[in-house]
Amino acid sequence: MQPPGPNIFYDVIPFEMLRTYETEPQLLVSVDGNPAVCHNMTCDVTYINPVGEITGSTFDEASGLLTITGTNLPTNISDY
Repeated sequence: MQPPGPNIFYDVIPFEMLRTYETEPQLLVSVDGNPAVCHNMTCDVTYINPVGEITGSTFDEASGLLTITGTNLPTNISDY
């Protein structure tokens, strides 16, 4: 029997077993079926109540302008 060396090796820990203390709900992310890790392990979700509903859109290729129509759409950036 050979004595143990200076290094200790552990089995790989799957992503679904890694947890951090978060105050918002977290997601498990995969890309093309492969597990992925979010930047700084922050895959948090923020729930936002919708403020309006988009009912249609048109895109003008010449000007690159997208126009959306709908109901109760916010008109100020601070309303988002």
